[in-house]
Amino acid sequence: MSIDPKRGMGRSNNVRDFLGIIRYKQCNGKHQQLPSLTYSPAELIEHFRMLHEDISLCIYSFNESLNPIFLFHIVIELTVLIINAYATVAYFVYTFKNPLASAIQMINYVFLLFHCIGMIVFLRNAQHLKNMVTGLINLLLEHSSTVSTLEEHQQIRLFIEKLKHHRHLSASGVFEINLGIAGPIAANILTYVLVALQFEVPQE
Repeated sequence: MSIDPKRGMGRSNNVRDFLGIIRYKQCNGKHQQLPSLTYSPAELIEHFRMLHEDISLCIYSFNESLNPIFLFHIVIELTVLIINAYATVAYFVYTFKNPLASAIQMINYVFLLFHCIGMIVFLRNAQHLKNMVTGLINLLLEHSSTVSTLEEHQQIRLFIEKLKHHRHLSASGVFEINLGIAGPIAANILTYVLVALQFEVPQE
């Protein structure tokens, strides 16, 4: 059984992948039932908060170590997409005398398609991490209305404050890595392709 902040409780909604590299799934095997928890609700929330902080520190370290790589990857990927999108449009608009023109055109189509899919999957997974934090905040805010003890309420407020200061994945602080940059990337590709098409293309 799994609990997802945005989807609630279910048996199949915890199949996820992290940045397209690590994929994890629930275990359906039979295990010995764990004994009942002796934690109070406040202690349980504090325990989850500490676990979240440990996981966040791991993600922060991962992000900091790969910051230059993220920035380099996105800049290079944007450059490659612009060049390939221009080549794809040029082969579609113009008729070239080269006998390999049709094969090159097909390669350009496939290359552009897979690079676009790869970029979207990468940004979608980063967006998923951001959505998980937002969903967890909403879940805690909803639960806080049913709290009856002061200690539990304080633990919830502390957890929410920690989540509000959660740092998102970034590329050396230049921009955040999420689906929000997909629009500017697409706009840049379209702009540069339209500008490049203003120049005459030799049809050799």
